[in-house]
Amino acid sequence: MKGRNTEKEKQEEALNSQRDKKDSILESFFSKHKDAYLHCLFIFTICFVYFLFQYLEFYKFAQNPQNFINDTLILTSYDSYYYAKFAKEFALSNIKEQLSLLSSIPPLSILGGILSAIFKETAFTYSSVVFGVIFGIIMYVCILQILQFTNTESTTQNKILALIGSMLSLLAPHYFQRTIIGYFDTDMLILSLPLLSILFLWKYILQGRSYSLLAFGIFSIASINWHNGISSILLSSFMLYLLYATIKKELQLDIISVFLIALTPFSYSFVALFIVFVLKKYKYLILVISIIYAYYFGLFNPIISQVNAYLFGEIQHSNSYIYTSVVNLILETTPATFIDMASRSGGIIVFICGIFGFCVIGLIFALKNRNFAYIYLLLIPFLLLGIASFKLGVRFSMFLSPIIAIGIVLLIAFLLHKLQKYKNIILGMSIIALGLFIACMKYEIPQPILSKSEIQSLQKLPIKNGDIAFSWWDYGYAISYFTESITLLDGGRHAGIINYPIAEILLNTNQRFAKNLSIKLAQNMKSMEKSQWNFIFTNSLNNQTPLEYIKTLENTNIKKDSNYDIFWIIPYRMIPLVANINKFRNINPQNGKTLQNSGIFNFKNNVLTIDETYKNSNVLQWILFNNNKEMELILKNDKIVVYKIKD
Repeated sequence: MKGRNTEKEKQEEALNSQRDKKDSILESFFSKHKDAYLHCLFIFTICFVYFLFQYLEFYKFAQNPQNFINDTLILTSYDSYYYAKFAKEFALSNIKEQLSLLSSIPPLSILGGILSAIFKETAFTYSSVVFGVIFGIIMYVCILQILQFTNTESTTQNKILALIGSMLSLLAPHYFQRTIIGYFDTDMLILSLPLLSILFLWKYILQGRSYSLLAFGIFSIASINWHNGISSILLSSFMLYLLYATIKKELQLDIISVFLIALTPFSYSFVALFIVFVLKKYKYLILVISIIYAYYFGLFNPIISQVNAYLFGEIQHSNSYIYTSVVNLILETTPATFIDMASRSGGIIVFICGIFGFCVIGLIFALKNRNFAYIYLLLIPFLLLGIASFKLGVRFSMFLSPIIAIGIVLLIAFLLHKLQKYKNIILGMSIIALGLFIACMKYEIPQPILSKSEIQSLQKLPIKNGDIAFSWWDYGYAISYFTESITLLDGGRHAGIINYPIAEILLNTNQRFAKNLSIKLAQNMKSMEKSQWNFIFTNSLNNQTPLEYIKTLENTNIKKDSNYDIFWIIPYRMIPLVANINKFRNINPQNGKTLQNSGIFNFKNNVLTIDETYKNSNVLQWILFNNNKEMELILKNDKIVVYKIKD
């Protein structure tokens, strides 16, 4: 009996030993991979919250059937259908045609074409969400890297701060509402690509590993090709790097070479980058090659054009004539106020704390730590471009997203370091504040640019490939996408020089003039290269001033070409835009002075009346009264009016 008990005890002891061994293996495995588990958990949290908010917005859209066409959400930005049209063209082409399109269509359209070949048009709806969340993940990684140089000791604490910063940047209104579901635009990666570029450059400066420099070059070239406006950020970062590295006597020629190649707007930059890495041992040689390359292919041309557009863009000159600029007449380029900036950043407290944290606390850390100083300087262009929203327009406020998030994290890290006794309280309050930030977020989500019934009306029009359709620029891309027509004015060509003749047609009171100028513009569209269409009106003047030319067209009769049709497509939603349209027309092109100072409405004798000039304008006569003797009414419903110029 005793022997049996002894045997049983030995078996139990062996089993317990095996359990203990398994437990120790699991504990060892978990402790070894604890960081990876926390990373996965936090990144999952970032994605889950972002996708949840996106779903809630999609659910609101889904309540209105007019927001969907063929069970697909109608896109929500005016430029979306520009990229969608090329994407559809790319997806429907054969391999040979696709190869030829690679250099002539935007990268977003290539990406959209690949995705739409797999997921159909739903790719346009959801891609902004999928690619938009990448920014949050990059911010998480970037902040973790930054916190290594800020005297914070706990790795778990760093991860929590990185999570807070990532959520702040990802859910801030100025970023979230520009990557909302259905917002098929370059904004989905406009922050992610340059941030990755700068992050890899910083890693190369610190560690000197060639793959980091290569990744920096690749992401820099990809950034500028994705949106050429990013060149201004990277160029500014380049200048700051040169200044600081020269002062510290740490200038690296290979970084300069890669910067010069990446910033140069040329199709073969990747080839030049490959050559630089083949010859990387010969640093002076590759520097000379890079300088010649940058000079020959026009490194500074995009920067100069952007400065002219945004800083000196109140008027636009063409030869000896002056036209109204678009820059201050559309919402996205309207100068921001402090309230605009604060609300788009998530509130006044978030905005002030973020800017203070980056500018003051960040500077303190930079002065103490050379390694942190580099990333701090490389990020300053994001701050400058975001603050420039006060001049350039509210659209640029989204560049403050990473700055404000990093600034708040640096502020919290500073407090944790100085008040270690209360660090658990500070960290807990920070998490609570993040929850309140998320709960109190208010967004102005862009609605679909057209309704289902408007699109169905467009699809029913007797428009064949090669026909020309005129409308205001807001609807140009969508009209071209849904009708296969050729449009003159769209989101990429809304400039005073070309807005002027379209605005003149709409606001002029002479219907024969409207027909004649429409025909003349259409003839020029057919005979001129598309790249020259900005001069389509001025090239027709024949030594006359614009006002003289307009008078001439009021008293003549131009015949339409018979091999294509010309349409005027006017959604009813254009009516509230009449005053804005008139700003492009209400100018003397010879001296830039305003022609009339009257508004749409007059208030006399306690009676509100519409101004006679507006009342008799072509656009209101065509929409409200069907009064268009020079064109044929081919469609009219409660959403849209369409005319065709008579043969």
